[in-house]
Amino acid sequence: MMYHLFHFREAHKVFEQKAMASDVTMTVNHVLNSLNGVFRRNDLLRAALNEMGWHKGPVWNIIAGRSYRFLGYKHGVAIEAGLDTYDYIVEGLMTLQLGYDKGQIDAGILMLSTQGSRICKDTDMKELIEKDMGAMEPILSMPVSICLYDLNDPFIRNGLQTPTIL
Repeated sequence: MMYHLFHFREAHKVFEQKAMASDVTMTVNHVLNSLNGVFRRNDLLRAALNEMGWHKGPVWNIIAGRSYRFLGYKHGVAIEAGLDTYDYIVEGLMTLQLGYDKGQIDAGILMLSTQGSRICKDTDMKELIEKDMGAMEPILSMPVSICLYDLNDPFIRNGLQTPTIL
């Protein structure tokens, strides 16, 4: 498995109550299959979430009158993602927390890359996530799941960077 899914503040129970537990698992797997070893991950991520129905519901805009919105939304659960670096954890969690505090969402999912300034192959991801979540404890109260993806680099053929198109 090339991802790890960590649940905090009983996010998994929210998914079960909303009959979304299998939907979350299928979405996480579909995102992995869609983005592993490809270029242009942001566009493909939006397409993958759309294919899984994560663009449903009236709650999109986080701040009224602004174009900034959740990356995905379905049945009271929002998705945010930063697949370029693990360090997006703070911004992604704050975006989800804002939606939670405003009553727009009941739980959140944050998708992150294992690549980044503080993560290496020898790092215990569970320990790192728990440490970071503990550091943000005073301002985080929402149920949230964090999915860490270990996405392969884009496929390179004959020394040329050839985008893999799905």
